[in-house]
Amino acid sequence: MRKRFDLFGCILLLSVFLFSVPASAKKDVKGGKSEYVVLVSKAVQDDAAWNKVVEALQTLHDALVIPFDKLPGEVLEPLKKAHPRYVAVVEKPENITPEYIRKMHRVSREAGSGIFEAFLWGMITGYDAESALRVVEDARTPMVIRTALSTAQEMEYTSCFDKCGVISQDVQRDMFKGIREAFKNADPVLIEQLKQLNEVIKEKSETNQPVSDSLTNLVKEINAKIQANSAKTKIKTMTAWEEKTREQDTLTRHEIEVDSILFKFLDLYKQLDPEFLLTSSYGVDYTTLHRGVDEVVRAKEGKLFLDFKQGPEYFPRGENRRVYLATGYYGGATFGKADNQVTAWMKDGNVSALAGYCKRQWHEQAGWGTWKLWIFNPGRYTFAEAVFMNMQFILSRLNDWNPKFQDVDYPETDDVNRDWESNVAEVTKAIGADMVTLDQMGYLYDRDAFVYYGDPKWDARLQASPEDLHYKVTTERKGNKYVLTIQTDSRFDRRQISGNYYKEKTTMFNSTTLGRLPFSYFFPERLNNPKLAKKLAFEGVVEVNENFIFIHDCFFEPNQTYEVVLSVKK
Repeated sequence: MRKRFDLFGCILLLSVFLFSVPASAKKDVKGGKSEYVVLVSKAVQDDAAWNKVVEALQTLHDALVIPFDKLPGEVLEPLKKAHPRYVAVVEKPENITPEYIRKMHRVSREAGSGIFEAFLWGMITGYDAESALRVVEDARTPMVIRTALSTAQEMEYTSCFDKCGVISQDVQRDMFKGIREAFKNADPVLIEQLKQLNEVIKEKSETNQPVSDSLTNLVKEINAKIQANSAKTKIKTMTAWEEKTREQDTLTRHEIEVDSILFKFLDLYKQLDPEFLLTSSYGVDYTTLHRGVDEVVRAKEGKLFLDFKQGPEYFPRGENRRVYLATGYYGGATFGKADNQVTAWMKDGNVSALAGYCKRQWHEQAGWGTWKLWIFNPGRYTFAEAVFMNMQFILSRLNDWNPKFQDVDYPETDDVNRDWESNVAEVTKAIGADMVTLDQMGYLYDRDAFVYYGDPKWDARLQASPEDLHYKVTTERKGNKYVLTIQTDSRFDRRQISGNYYKEKTTMFNSTTLGRLPFSYFFPERLNNPKLAKKLAFEGVVEVNENFIFIHDCFFEPNQTYEVVLSVKK
């Protein structure tokens, strides 16, 4: 009887164990491959509130959950085995640092077999578990972006937006306004006397007659009387903002005093309830909206407010979900604490996806390169795909310059300018080159400095305007062949594919440049070991990966059809 009882008890305990496995652990018991993986630290998984975020992701994507102790790199082998196309890393904000992001980038590359990242990945975090969960819930349904607000003048292309506003960073002071006002309000008698005296002087000059000192002094005396009150005239510092209120419109420019520009930003924010935000001066603790004013956007206890001298002005929450590209110069996309700009925008600003630098920006390829690729392919890429594809472009360029860049990290520094010479010397030695260029150093820096926050599988994309789409791409699987067909129409311009030279020219203040884009396409499905099966019938260099294809140096023409045939394994 004793043995029978023990056997029954074991079966009972085993049954209880199997049926009491937490939801977030069920799929990781199965193992094997999974299109979507959730990486989560054990500390986060043990927190009941945060574990709801993990469970929501698992339910939404039928995801495999892989727990780690401190850093995702600890589970590289299980990650390789799972071979996901999408990876979400659920983490509390106080644990997210630039080093954490750098190591996650390396994990994404080491999980594959080539030079590219093996999967699209995003950080899932928030001011608290509730706001992190909202980010996941927002990703359940697609979003087409039709409204935008930008504090960056680089937002030159707006045809895909129905409505948008752009805050200019120009600052102008009209130094001659006081003089003009003085002459406008002066005694007409003095103005007439001055006019007659100037005519006399002009006549003498034209006939080579000497102009007496008494005549010159009289002109100075009258001028002084007229301009006596000019110093009292307030010289206004001006800037501008631009808007368009209908899809077919272009931006209309309006001048405004700098002192009023932040109120105009808030006004536009309330009116537009923008689905897309673009800023270029962004930090952990604050965001500068205009270089001409001291007031900034701050975060406190998960709330966003403009820090005016007369008191804080809190942001309206609005109704729309938002996507935020924070190109930034202050490294605001990692924090080491819960209360910061990113988490506040997520909790209080309805931001469901954000991409930005995790340390101070000095090159622009990761940030503005993402914008360039996204805006010149409207509707083709989700926001996460645009971040991913631009990062692969960075890796491609680095490998093209020197394959040894794959094994080199940008030297640790908290001041790029101060350490520039030593950093260049260190990288040059590491890759065995005679010289490393400014752009090469910039690409290497940006490779591990940019991070996407949000669900990497969320379908959030720009509205595709007919004015922007003059080529289409179709794919067809034929046995062990995968055929990609590109058809251009009569209005096609190859500059559309390459980025229209956007930020490719150096300026007096910026000698870094963005790369010229290749033709790119993110496959609707992951391909098994794709390779070029047939020589191209057109000019171009193919670079293919299981997730995407680049065609470099191609020169497509209007009203043409181009075909790329790949061999794939089933």
